[in-house]
Amino acid sequence: MAQSGGLSGRLTNGCELACGRRYVRQQMLCASRLLPMPLKRWSIMTIERARIEAHFKPWGVDGILPWSTLGGRVGELCFERADAAQQSQLQLKLLFTNQPLSIHVHPGDEQATEAGFVRGKTEAWLVLSASANAKVGVGLVRTCSEREVRAAAEQGALVALIDWRSAFAGDVINVPAGTIHAIGEGLVIAEIQQRSDLTYHLYDYDRDRQLDIDQALAVANLGAVQVRVRFGRLSDQRQLLSTTPYFCFEQITLAPGSRWRIETPCETWVLCIDGKADIAEHLVARGEAVFLEREHGSVQAGPEGAKLLAAYAQPNVLPYLLQRAVSDQPDGPFTPSGHSLLGKTLQRAVNQTAERPADR
Repeated sequence: MAQSGGLSGRLTNGCELACGRRYVRQQMLCASRLLPMPLKRWSIMTIERARIEAHFKPWGVDGILPWSTLGGRVGELCFERADAAQQSQLQLKLLFTNQPLSIHVHPGDEQATEAGFVRGKTEAWLVLSASANAKVGVGLVRTCSEREVRAAAEQGALVALIDWRSAFAGDVINVPAGTIHAIGEGLVIAEIQQRSDLTYHLYDYDRDRQLDIDQALAVANLGAVQVRVRFGRLSDQRQLLSTTPYFCFEQITLAPGSRWRIETPCETWVLCIDGKADIAEHLVARGEAVFLEREHGSVQAGPEGAKLLAAYAQPNVLPYLLQRAVSDQPDGPFTPSGHSLLGKTLQRAVNQTAERPADR
């Protein structure tokens, strides 16, 4: 079941959760009067262009324009910290499929820790493009016994037990840890996930891969799941795509030439999926990303506008992630995007959209 999130009665301002009624009242009063929120100053701040690692896969696509000029069977474009030694909680990537991926499962945090890893893996997908018959497999068609799933995996019949769903551009799908899943051919997907390399494979279409059936069955949910979610708008610019206990995932649409301020109290990845934008003096085009943490900076959309994906490592929506510039000065005042949804209104908007039934 997709995890729904919200502000849980708390406002987030800068890197601090609002503590105490007086502080909360001050921030809500500030928002209600449309006054700019103060920009936070942190002792250690990071903003950098994300390094791109291309992973070539047998199921990848030969030629992935307009995302990259690379040739060869590119399966993944992974966005990494500029310094490979620097770690992050989240992993952002683009997937390109010309064949179906393996059927597999990721463990949760507790199970991953027992296996010697830092964390498990919950992920969320945004389908960017899909061929006419593209499908994703998430969960099983019905509740099955461990014995039944094991036999199907060993006999190459597991595909028939997977709940395959048609995929369309714009679909958002949550994949909680423990969910058996697979991605079919003909898809371009933006994926945000907990950073973890721990995957247990159940079936891989007779490709040369070692399977992990015992480990997979020990952590897997052997039933049907509801994972396609619908969330509403936070503002004219911000569309909430997904919330989980580990991250929030948004789409941001900026008008041509518009100026903004971005403020990121926690680890945040911003990926351009259309147009161009200057983010704190880092010009990004489609398929390029920046990493920010405890940082703020100016944002200006290109002449054709910009469409961005933002993922940040906390379960609550950041009300002041994006603020509209109202001054030509670099450090001049800014007002929040979608100010009418701040405070209790934003709380209500998140709760209402999170309560909508998930699509099968």
